[in-house]
Amino acid sequence: MENLFYKYLDINEINTCFSFAPYYKYLKKKIEGTRDVKLQMLQYIASRIENAGVHERDIATEELQQHKDILDIIYVSLTNITIDGDNDIWGITAPFLSVFAYGTPSLYHSFIDKETCWLKSEFESNFKQMRVAALKNIYQALLFKLYNIAHPSKDEIIYKYTDSTTGLYQFFKISVNHNFIDIEYSHELPKLNERMIKGITDDELFVRYMIRKLPLVNFKFRGFGVMSIVEITQRHTLAYIKERLWNFRDDDTSANTVLEDLRIALKSLLGTNEIEIGSVPFINLNGRLLRRVSSGLLCDTVPDDQDVLAFFKILETEGKPIIVDDINEKRNWPPLIKKMLRATAYRTYVAIPIFYQQKIFGIMELYSVVPGIITPERIKLLEMLYLELAQVMKIGHEIFENEIRSVISDRFTVIQPSVAWKFDEIALDYIQQKRMYGKVIQNVPIVLESVYPFYGAVDIRSSSLIRNNAIRADWKLQLQCLRKTANALAPFNQPDLQQLMQQQIGFLTDNNKDRPISSETISTSNALDKVLRELLGTLERDMPAAAGIAQTYLEAIEPLTGSCTMNRRNLDISMHQTITAIDGLLDEMNSRMQQVYPAYYDKFRTDGIEYDLYVGQSICPQKPFSEEHLNRLHEIQLEYMRKVALANAAQQYSFLMPLKTTQLIFVNSDMIDITFREDEKRFDVEGAYNVRYQMIKKRIDKVHLLDSDERLTQPGKIAIVYINEMDVEYHKTLLAHQVKKGLFSNLESLQLEELQGVSGLKALRVTVEGY
Repeated sequence: MENLFYKYLDINEINTCFSFAPYYKYLKKKIEGTRDVKLQMLQYIASRIENAGVHERDIATEELQQHKDILDIIYVSLTNITIDGDNDIWGITAPFLSVFAYGTPSLYHSFIDKETCWLKSEFESNFKQMRVAALKNIYQALLFKLYNIAHPSKDEIIYKYTDSTTGLYQFFKISVNHNFIDIEYSHELPKLNERMIKGITDDELFVRYMIRKLPLVNFKFRGFGVMSIVEITQRHTLAYIKERLWNFRDDDTSANTVLEDLRIALKSLLGTNEIEIGSVPFINLNGRLLRRVSSGLLCDTVPDDQDVLAFFKILETEGKPIIVDDINEKRNWPPLIKKMLRATAYRTYVAIPIFYQQKIFGIMELYSVVPGIITPERIKLLEMLYLELAQVMKIGHEIFENEIRSVISDRFTVIQPSVAWKFDEIALDYIQQKRMYGKVIQNVPIVLESVYPFYGAVDIRSSSLIRNNAIRADWKLQLQCLRKTANALAPFNQPDLQQLMQQQIGFLTDNNKDRPISSETISTSNALDKVLRELLGTLERDMPAAAGIAQTYLEAIEPLTGSCTMNRRNLDISMHQTITAIDGLLDEMNSRMQQVYPAYYDKFRTDGIEYDLYVGQSICPQKPFSEEHLNRLHEIQLEYMRKVALANAAQQYSFLMPLKTTQLIFVNSDMIDITFREDEKRFDVEGAYNVRYQMIKKRIDKVHLLDSDERLTQPGKIAIVYINEMDVEYHKTLLAHQVKKGLFSNLESLQLEELQGVSGLKALRVTVEGY
């Protein structure tokens, strides 16, 4: 029972036992305060538990069947007369385990294998996704019982299951009652920050934070939980579709996957997989209405654009669905529909025009081989999602437009609005050359002259050292596990396997030292792991007696879940959180800057994120550029570097591995030229003086103060590097003003060490208040 819990919830150890004692104490307390008709019933239940001798002690799993009569009585006492055991799913579990001691017939009919008391095999793979929700449920109970803290997120669990027969989604709401569970803690309870806990609304962050503060290994859970399960497919499918769409709006990198998921969800909402769903987005390109070849009958069976567009115009004018109940009925159906359906096996068809902001964006199609299956009630369900369907169509519309632009983006880069006009001109020139000569015979340089450069870098301090430490910590765990595995497999007489394990033990021992870990060393480790995985996999198949030993080791080194990879995993999660926060703020900074004046912006990943921004008259010839624009852009850059530092400080509580950032700005008031490099699909500097600017950028990230071992960049500070005093005149005034406002403190003017090919570097540095 417990092994299953560990397997699916990824918990190393939990001390849990089934007991009637908490329920018995609850009864005795109710008896003392009850004087109504319930008193005799409560006394009767308490006496039955006392007479069975189970009112204080724990009960082993194999003993539970002996006390079915008591479980029957508890079921009656905790449910009302309207509960129907053949339809309502209800059960009793050991504390926080999904292994059932008792349940209604519908529970076993739907979910549970009576022999194992565990989920039926068809539910197991889906249920692995529930571990975060289950852990959240445990910690919500801990917080309420031990700290009287009610976490604001819902304590119910929503379980999504894909029916293997129909391929449709089913949603279930799982509610758990923890009233009859006693919780014991083997240490002194730590103090918790209630405001911080209630402020963590993301389930995974909440669970990770609580695991650090209250490891489950130190708890004992005693009693039983009561679980009820209700199917909510239709109601929750609506919410699921809306949630997927809102997430898709922000990240359309997996468009095909998401759209297919939404198609299945829509079928689930309609309650049948016998209705097919298609969508046909349209765009207006230079005054012409074009359809995108997509999914649906109008795209698959009607190649004539003129017929489709004529049908589309009818829908646009009338603004309501066209419904065909059965094409075999002799009625005045639209000619295009008759032509289309009679070329297929489909008998019924509905075309729904989709409008977005009062403009038609496309058609949603429903069609089936079963006549009459698309009922008014089913169409009404879709009407409840009209805004979301419009969003889907808008996404399809945008994908279509992006495909039209792909020729430019494939040849050049992801074109930013500020410089798109320049690429349009060059693209037109290339098209004309191809028409005249059959190919592009002369590349046209794309140059933006006399632009002001802005450069900034946010770096994760000591990231290489932190990663080395994480790798070494994991290798130490792996070494212990590998030795234990080698000893356990020794009796099985596998000389090749033992030789490889001893080789890897030697490798891990030699490299578990406080020194930099090279990429070659990591590659060697990965290669040894790969070969060992293959040998242990073969051993699992060929020698069942050794399979458990092999599987334990393979699970321990699994990158996503293994106990011997948790330090690297924790670091990767923390790195992702850090970079995501920086990335979001820098994108927001760029958006603010673009509002001041159109600019070219480029960012790239290092140990953090670096960015370049170029701005000037040549980027937007129609709009005059002034010093006022330049100063405002400097203000925004400084504002957002401060926000990055503060965001990093605020994130520290949620990191599994603390990471701190440094913030660096390089100021160069001289204008430079940048040229688009077609091979690299990006802009770069041109000319000897301009290249010197690029060289300085690459060398200042680790610069020290003059005659000192102190690095210029420090967590909680912003460093501004420059060469000439005139470059930072405005910055000095701005910083002095912001120090007075309490945004910064400790304004320093610093001399920097000489770098190869660079001398005379200086810096301003301020401490971010509130860090």
